[in-house]
Amino acid sequence: MVSADAGFYDDEAHLYGLAFSYRDVREEVSRLAGWAREFGLGEPNSALELAAGPADHAREFAGRGARATALDLSAAMCRYAQQTAAEAGVSVEVVCANMIDFQLPEPVELAFTLINSLAHVHTLDDLVAHFASVQGAIVPGGIYVVELEHPRDFLGRGGRTTGVSQPWQVERDGVTLTTRWGLADDPYDPVAQLFHASVQLTLVQRGETRVVNTTIVMRDWTLDEVRAASRLAGGELVPVACFGDFESGPVTAEAAWRAIFVFRRTLRCPA
Repeated sequence: MVSADAGFYDDEAHLYGLAFSYRDVREEVSRLAGWAREFGLGEPNSALELAAGPADHAREFAGRGARATALDLSAAMCRYAQQTAAEAGVSVEVVCANMIDFQLPEPVELAFTLINSLAHVHTLDDLVAHFASVQGAIVPGGIYVVELEHPRDFLGRGGRTTGVSQPWQVERDGVTLTTRWGLADDPYDPVAQLFHASVQLTLVQRGETRVVNTTIVMRDWTLDEVRAASRLAGGELVPVACFGDFESGPVTAEAAWRAIFVFRRTLRCPA
């Protein structure tokens, strides 16, 4: 199943968008497009952002002339994505659907799931269903990019000490938002690989402080589990690279802080 945290995303869509606005969207979209070219697709003319939230990356692709689609489970987040696209003067098709089981009226050339959003998928069966949906949503030769947390953030002796982020702060338009995503002693189910992250957003605006607390349940996915799920979904999405950052560094490097898979859809299953 998908993590049942839609209420939080519905209620706090704008705060979530602000919390992650530190990302260098323009540079990341350039890298996504670069990987598409590197692995044989060419310049992507259509793109799908899954678990899109405010759809920042889909909006950037639209601004570059691509046919852009954003998919998210939260109705409020979808409305927020439509609003931000309209404000930016670009066209983004926003689809309110479950990333586990969805269909598009027309396939895209490039799809991507960023910011470890695959952690909202909690079981292997659902991850396989997700890959099957993506497989049907992209053209043969199309590219699917998945950004995950790095395995060292949750594997090894001593638990999840590195997987718990330090609080970060974003300031914009007279608003200061501090986000804390998880504590070292938050509950963890090692059998199901589920981390019950306590999330706190502290908003300061015009001298007033508002605090939002919630719990987000997130699945830790190993790299082999992700590879296996893609094969079980039919094998047409073949992993062609796994990077440790958006600069194409190796996932095995000491400095690697992410695990970013690049899959390419083929016409037949690999041997």
